[in-house]
Amino acid sequence: RLAKIFISLLNSKLSSDEVIEYLKENRKVIRYHLGKRLNAKYVPDVRFYYDDSLKKAEKIGTLLNNIKIDGK
Repeated sequence: RLAKIFISLLNSKLSSDEVIEYLKENRKVIRYHLGKRLNAKYVPDVRFYYDDSLKKAEKIGTLLNNIKIDGK
């Protein structure tokens, strides 16, 4: 009955906090549209979270490249 939705942003003019806040404000509309599309007994309550795994992966890649460059 609970759907955790993780959001990643690519080239967005808005900050992650602004996007998450917008989604939270429009949670009822999103649930309404989910209910129309899902063939389920219950429409899940949706919760939105920022997923920063892309930033972490980029940071790790940069660190590995720096090690590779320094090691030559």
